[in-house]
This record gives sequence, C-alpha cells and structure tokens, in this order.
Amino acid sequence: MRFVEKVKANILWIGIIVSVALFALYASPLSKGNVWVDTNAMLEVGRAWTHGYMPYRDVFEQRGPLMFFYFFVANLISEHGYIGLFFVEVLNLIGIWVVVTKLLNKVANPIMNKALATFLVATFVLSRAFEYGGSPEEFATFWTLLGILMAYRFLDEARTPQIIRLGVGFGLAIAAVFLIKYTLLGALIGVTLVVGLVGIARRFQETVAVWWDGAWCVRHY
Repeated sequence: MRFVEKVKANILWIGIIVSVALFALYASPLSKGNVWVDTNAMLEVGRAWTHGYMPYRDVFEQRGPLMFFYFFVANLISEHGYIGLFFVEVLNLIGIWVVVTKLLNKVANPIMNKALATFLVATFVLSRAFEYGGSPEEFATFWTLLGILMAYRFLDEARTPQIIRLGVGFGLAIAAVFLIKYTLLGALIGVTLVVGLVGIARRFQETVAVWWDGAWCVRHY
C-alpha cells in the first residue's frame, strides 16, 4: 500500500518522465524503431536467452552479463519490436529519478527537488550521451547514482545495522556497474573517494572540537 501511495503522490512527475520517454526514446511506440546496431544485437541476445540459448556459450556480444539480463527481461515483456525495451528503459528512468530526488533532498529545497530531478532526467534522455537508448551508460547511471547515495548516507549514519545495509547497497551498486561495463566504474569510485574525504575531514573536525572543549574545561576548572 505504501508503494501505491508513493506512486499516487508522484504521479505528475512520473507522467512527465513517461511523456518525455514516449517522444524521445527510439524504443517508444511512437518511434519508427531503434537503428543502433548495438541495441539490436543485445535484443537478439536477450531473445536467444528466452529460447534456451545461453549468453557467452551459445551467443555472444561485447557487453556484461547484467546487460544481457536487461534485454532478457525486455524480451520476456515482448519479443516483437521494441515495446519490451521501452518498458525497461522507462523503469530505469523512474529509478534514476527516485535516486536523484533522494540525493537532492540533502542539498536542495524539498519543494523543488522533485521538479529539478525531473528536469535532470529529461535532460539526460535528450542528451547526446544517451545515444539511441539501450546503452550500457544508460543503465549504469542508475547504479552509479545509487552507489553515490549509499556513500553519502554513510556520512550521517552511526547505527551499525544501518551502516551494514548501506555497505551492502554500495557493494551491490559496484557489482552492478562492473557487470554492465567495468570501464564505467571510474565515476562511481571517483565520487565515492571525494565523499570519503569529506567524511574524514568532518570526523577530524568533530574530534578536534571535542579535544578543544576538553582542554578548555581542564584549563578553567
């Protein structure tokens, strides 16, 4: 029920994302089709998998196994055309929107963060980096942002069980990006290092403040 309530509360933003996807994605029912060779090759690998052929053993394409799984799911939804891929891409975009919204909750006005997150997702879809859709970069973006969110939340967490959950989530994000395209790990690792340095600097300041207060109390009492 909570999931349904959250969907209803964000139906406007989800509707905007779906609308942009309908007009921008090459897998959209409104499009003539995706002409990118890589995407069509991956669709064939996913289709072969649904018929019992195993990736890497019976069919091969230069992508990671998680990419095969995305296109396997797309073919489970529909083996004909690009409808299945469209649904997978839209769900991925909504996932990116959710993570971006949570990241912006840390730095932006709560009233504006959903609108800004929607704008950023729409810009992502319309950017040249998006290619024709169905690229490793498209799906790795969700996991990269999720890993950054886990690392960022780690800075404010002191409870051991929650820290363990964040660590598992971060490890899952690292593994997912690696299994999509390992060369895309650089962004996640780089941002995580920056977040880690910020956390170390914050803890150092807190420690110095405690020592200073202690020294002041000893001196005056």
